[in-house]
Amino acid sequence: QLPINEIDYIVSVGNYLLFYSNKKEYKSRSTIKQILEELPESKFVQTHRAYIVNKLKIEKFNKKSVIIKNVEIPISKNYMNCL
Repeated sequence: QLPINEIDYIVSVGNYLLFYSNKKEYKSRSTIKQILEELPESKFVQTHRAYIVNKLKIEKFNKKSVIIKNVEIPISKNYMNCL
């Protein structure tokens, strides 16, 4: 189990989700839709069909991407209003 506060961002790869945190990367068999139902909307937002980010971990952002720990995560037009 990974505490919600430790999650930096989540990437969907096929039938798996990769959870990135300070300590390491975790892998889980799930979908973006399923995990969004479990995560609090106040802390997490989907920025792209394959990415979910922790709002509290965003360091910088512009129209095309957000930066979390020097990792550039894309923002698609469909999810721009969510930020």
